[in-house]
Amino acid sequence: MNTATIDLISKANNEVLELNYLCKTPQVIYSVADFAGNVLMRGSYNCLAHNRLSITALPKGMFTLCIVDGDSLTKARFQKN
Repeated sequence: MNTATIDLISKANNEVLELNYLCKTPQVIYSVADFAGNVLMRGSYNCLAHNRLSITALPKGMFTLCIVDGDSLTKARFQKN
């Protein structure tokens, strides 16, 4: 079972969500949703690169990161302060 490790990195005026994930397939996508289920971000996850997502556009609150990798779905929660 794959797991997503998420670290929230804050720098001055820049907020970045750092993802470390071991991919099973070459086509992996992610989405970030609020707790009401509204998808606020989505995109492709490049398994060969160090992935950082800018979350400056997200409001403060709790969110769920979903990673779809082939037929598996991995979820991880994070909070933006």
